Amino acid sequence: RVKVLASVLFMFFACLAPAVAFGGLLSTLTGGQIGAVETLLASAICGVIWAAFAGQPLAIVGATGPNVIFTGILYAACMRYDVPFLPTLAWTGLWAGLFLVVLAALDASALIRYFTRFSDEIFAALIAMIFVSEALSDMLGPFREGPSNESGAHLSLLIALGTFGLAISMSRLRRSPYLLPKVREFLSDFGPAIALGVMSLAA
Repeated sequence: RVKVLASVLFMFFACLAPAVAFGGLLSTLTGGQIGAVETLLASAICGVIWAAFAGQPLAIVGATGPNVIFTGILYAACMRYDVPFLPTLAWTGLWAGLFLVVLAALDASALIRYFTRFSDEIFAALIAMIFVSEALSDMLGPFREGPSNESGAHLSLLIALGTFGLAISMSRLRRSPYLLPKVREFLSDFGPAIALGVMSLAA
């Protein structure tokens, strides 16, 4: 079905974009020991394992803001105490995995009923702020390089604003009187993917 294809493409870009963005940030925070390639590979492997064995439809299997911040703090601690970073990160992941298995076995997710929507919305706001600040930092970063990169900075700004504008306008097509209903539905469903493809070609 077309809706399934639209959802798959949307999720592909929704997983790809943060993996690349957070991978670049991780490369800076970890002295190049973890970068965009490693983040993409880890997201792909975890996504396949999740799809095959999880028994539920949706989860964030890639890098997130809090995860990136924790990894940066762990790297700084490893450098301070002269401990190898990657083995420490692996053991930290295994330790967290053990806790997750124990919590799943004890059905600890049932405790979520005691949390209010406030907790969920504060966490969602934190994630949104991290995404927005990273996007703005990437978009405005070339302007800090001075006049030598002025044309590249303006182009990256135009590409970013063009992608956002095109995706928003296509998602609003569903409620417009233009075109046939099926065409409007198609363009609205595939709006983010079309916007990313068109602006990548423009870049």
